[in-house]
Amino acid sequence: MKHMKFNSLLLLALFWCGQTVWAASIDIMVYDEVSGQPLPYTIVSLHDTSGQQKASAMPLQVMDQVNKTFVPHVLPITVGTLVSFPNSDDIRHHLYSFDKPKPFELPLYEGTPTNPITFDRTGVVRLGCNIHDWMRGYIYILDTPLFAMSNADGALKIENIPAGDYYMEVWHPRIKTRKPLVSKLNLSENEAKVSMLKVNVRKERKLKKRLRSRRDGY
Repeated sequence: MKHMKFNSLLLLALFWCGQTVWAASIDIMVYDEVSGQPLPYTIVSLHDTSGQQKASAMPLQVMDQVNKTFVPHVLPITVGTLVSFPNSDDIRHHLYSFDKPKPFELPLYEGTPTNPITFDRTGVVRLGCNIHDWMRGYIYILDTPLFAMSNADGALKIENIPAGDYYMEVWHPRIKTRKPLVSKLNLSENEAKVSMLKVNVRKERKLKKRLRSRRDGY
């Protein structure tokens, strides 16, 4: 009996020690470099410098269309993830993207298309609607499970990070470089890092909404 109790304690100790390796975390506040205002929709991702890090596909994700707007405006996912594109409006939309990671088109439709779309290459996929030109959405496809997107307050948090060396990439739909900002980062076990980032972004373009007859269904 004592032997069994000792084995149980040993297993518990080994389990606890194993968990500490994954205990590092990062809290980041992101600001617009010019205005100083919090910057939502900024995606920060960590990439193992060994190149051995792999990301599994996420459960089915949803990019909805509500009040002639893509919801969410930005959707970060991992490679291989399926995305559904329901149309929650009572009018039709014509969804498309011409970007290399996943060019596709969903002609005029209502409701939810039968088949979701698989995003199997990393990069940025910009979404538009052929009928409503002002509609803009983004899908950002990553090859790492370690990422987060800033909220309306510019805050984000990445948890359960294994200790080690990483490349940290920072991307935003309006980033001036048009490519992610890259820097090196080292994290030790149980480290709780707090950081602030300033990102130089282009001014937001306000596209005018054109009125169309509802008799046409869009």
